[in-house]
Amino acid sequence: MTTLKLRLFGAAATLALLSACSGSSDPERTTAPATPVEQTATPSTEKTAALPGKLGLLTQALAKVSLRVEQKAEIDKMVSEAAVRHQAVAKARAALKNAVATQLESGSFNRAGLSTEVAALEAAVTQTAPADRAALVRLHGILDSAQRNQLVDAFQELRRSAKAEGGFGKRGGHGKFFKAREWARDLSLTDEQVGTIRGAMRDKFQADHAGKGRDGWRRGGHKKLIEAFRSDNFTLDENAFPAVRHAKGASRMLDVLEVAVPTLTPEQQKRAAEKLRATEF
Repeated sequence: MTTLKLRLFGAAATLALLSACSGSSDPERTTAPATPVEQTATPSTEKTAALPGKLGLLTQALAKVSLRVEQKAEIDKMVSEAAVRHQAVAKARAALKNAVATQLESGSFNRAGLSTEVAALEAAVTQTAPADRAALVRLHGILDSAQRNQLVDAFQELRRSAKAEGGFGKRGGHGKFFKAREWARDLSLTDEQVGTIRGAMRDKFQADHAGKGRDGWRRGGHKKLIEAFRSDNFTLDENAFPAVRHAKGASRMLDVLEVAVPTLTPEQQKRAAEKLRATEF
């Protein structure tokens, strides 16, 4: 329930749920680098800016791995291809964000009226997921054992830093909780509004998930996958980075909006729309 509570203070803040996962491809192994090339910078900002969430962190982690010239050339090409793939996802996320903002500005939130944008986002993610999985397996094949360990260590360190700085955090003065407080402050939500939203969401999610356990992917699945990348044998199937999880993410966002928007005053809805349009995600 902790994650749910963190989403309750502002309807628009939940759009942060619409981030994509990292990717994958077919294995092909290389030997240890004879003449490693130390990378000191991430791939170009233009490339990484289009990559969401953990996929963006992965490209940053690659900058800390000692690569041979031919490895770096191939990996840079893969990063560029991933950036192109995810342009459609970014465009679909932005379209959904703007559609929600438009509804908030009009003072009439209508979930059914967002079906076109939601379907477009689901389709974009569905199209990128197989190539993302293939690219990750391909990356595993390009790197040797020492390089894979370097990559995993760097990725985990970056992820810890992201949590501390609010990128993926859950508690304390940072992360989603901090963002939720920020939205509550900026929208001037009253204690009564916060309590109403929290209670309604708790009831809704308890009803929706009655008798359903949390799947292994959500309970440490990412961590297990990252650690598995260190091993010599690494495979992914269609259950890794499932597009259906992103569809659920959009659905949960709309669940929160359905509960939260009726509690907002017209002025608060307009403020939420303005803040939402200015928010990068």
